[in-house]
Amino acid sequence: MVKKCIYCGKEISQGRSDRKFCNSNCRASYHNSRAYYSSAPVSGVIRSLERNYNILCDIISSGNESASMGDLVDEGFRPEYVTSYMKVRGGDELRCFDIRYRQSGLKIFNVRKKEESGVVIETNLVPNE
Repeated sequence: MVKKCIYCGKEISQGRSDRKFCNSNCRASYHNSRAYYSSAPVSGVIRSLERNYNILCDIISSGNESASMGDLVDEGFRPEYVTSYMKVRGGDELRCFDIRYRQSGLKIFNVRKKEESGVVIETNLVPNE
């Protein structure tokens, strides 16, 4: 029985009887491709969360009181990606790591970031509608 490399399909003519790859390059490429495809969905989610976090940080640092969802989406914000969701009095609070915000219709407001000292920076306590 002729064995074939499971990565490139070349015939394996030498080596152990249970050998699966024709050389070390095929072995490494096979395992690297498996690792890439198994982590690709997770990487996409992490990239989206990181992008959302950076956009929210920009809102805080610019001192804006609110931001329209249309503008945020144009910048790459993906509202479906949050790290936690909480029902609180007066609405829903969404979080992206250490940044909290509320979403109302086509705006986000009340963007806050917890600083290392425990002090919370707040912007726009009431939505502008």
